Amino acid sequence: MIKSKEWNIRPENFCIAPWTQLRIGTEGNITNCIRATDGGKISETFDLAKDYNTSEDFTEVRNSFLTGSFSKFCSRCTNDTVGIGAHRKTQNFKSAIHDLHFDESLKQSPSYFRLKSDAILPVQILVMFNNECNLACRHCQPQYSSTLAKALNGTFNVSGWSKDKNKWENFKQFILSNKSLEFLQINGGEPFLQPEFYEILDIIKDRTELRLIITTNGTVFDKSTMEKLKRFKSCFIDISIECFHKNNNYIRVGSDFETIKENLEKFCAYSSDSFQFGLHATMQVYSIDKFYTILDYCIEHNLVLVANYVFNYELQVHVLPEDYRSQLYETVYKKYENTTHPTVRIAHSRVKEMLLKKEEKDEKSIIDFVNRTLQHDLLLGTSFSAEYPHLIKYFKNYGL
Repeated sequence: MIKSKEWNIRPENFCIAPWTQLRIGTEGNITNCIRATDGGKISETFDLAKDYNTSEDFTEVRNSFLTGSFSKFCSRCTNDTVGIGAHRKTQNFKSAIHDLHFDESLKQSPSYFRLKSDAILPVQILVMFNNECNLACRHCQPQYSSTLAKALNGTFNVSGWSKDKNKWENFKQFILSNKSLEFLQINGGEPFLQPEFYEILDIIKDRTELRLIITTNGTVFDKSTMEKLKRFKSCFIDISIECFHKNNNYIRVGSDFETIKENLEKFCAYSSDSFQFGLHATMQVYSIDKFYTILDYCIEHNLVLVANYVFNYELQVHVLPEDYRSQLYETVYKKYENTTHPTVRIAHSRVKEMLLKKEEKDEKSIIDFVNRTLQHDLLLGTSFSAEYPHLIKYFKNYGL
């Protein structure tokens, strides 16, 4: 660790996340930021307290911030022009501490001791146990879905670090002994299908001071589980759906958007100040035509919306022709420009950026999109032409 006398912290890019967060992927790869999805070494022993303080990657990230630069793991924020990354940078520049009182404010921060210590534990953990999931989403990867793994690779067995008995026991002990923990976020696979999820709920049942975030595909609802979740300080359930239209069933193969709507009503019946629900959607080629149905639903039901860019470059909206994107914005999305719903406003700004962005036609992305679509249609028994007949003309010369 770099000694404090050698620090050269730049307030415009400083971030406390590498000293407070831990992300654990389905394969056991770890990073010290829940947004740093690129990279991350596999934890071989799951001695996570030791990993958190001595991992070379973790040290590199922290030292980068202490010396005034961004880490290689920070691309998701540094490249974000309208979302969380942009918001954080804007707030830093607006803050009174930016030019005048940064050093003083930092030293008074409750987390300042973390920057100088070699014995800290994460305050927030995002964990994915394994890839057990009942859906085969087109934008997903086999390491996050056993159903997709079976379709693409012919391998049905659920896989993930939590199936290693020693790692699982080490993780449970880590959760029990980490008194710094305040936020526990559980992603999938599909947590409500995984026995590990229920085992962890039992382990932390007396840690009622914890705040939980759970991402689910909305296909599973269990009343008894809802009752268990009510005991915690707060719980936010993040329900993934791409649109309220039959196209959602094409994107998230194995789901039924009508069933998810029914489950949403059951989930939201538990709404309170401490128990909240929201929607999670990825803006992509397959969903952009009907993505507005998500905006409408969140406005009507006053739900939080987390709208992310799809990671797969060939599934991003830029593969659609510029004139089509422009027309779609003018006829469908422009009306949301003055929305007062805070998270819909953020989602709209991202949609606007994508649909109105001027860029040259990307032949490679189009070819990759067509090839990916054809492969998934063949293996999943679906048909792009049947779902999107109005888009066929744009891709017919590429074999779709």
